[in-house]
Amino acid sequence: MADQLDLVKNLPLIPDFIINLKIPDKDLEKRRCEQRVDPLTDTCTQREEEEREEITPELVARLVTRPEDLPQNVASSIKKYRDMMLRTLEDYMADHDQQRLIELDGNENPKVVFKSLMMKLTLSN
Repeated sequence: MADQLDLVKNLPLIPDFIINLKIPDKDLEKRRCEQRVDPLTDTCTQREEEEREEITPELVARLVTRPEDLPQNVASSIKKYRDMMLRTLEDYMADHDQQRLIELDGNENPKVVFKSLMMKLTLSN
């Protein structure tokens, strides 16, 4: 991830917008621990989605938990991110034009997040 940030920082063009999805660590940890993957399609799903009608019993039967989403690994992954990346990203965002920094609530429904993003992008132009 540090390599990606260095690449963005050194691009000849600066990003038009920075989109920052914010979510408390506890909520992120819960979400990651409940995430499972369909190995055939590499599609992620949440356990709550498995209870909906559009997910077939066959799909539920083949879903797996990735090692990085096991509870003992999630907490250490979040801590590593905080220790190694968060301050650098915050500094980068602070140096960016604040009118072009969009912060969104990562706990919102994805459709709500998308709608909010589209509205903020429209208002910024």
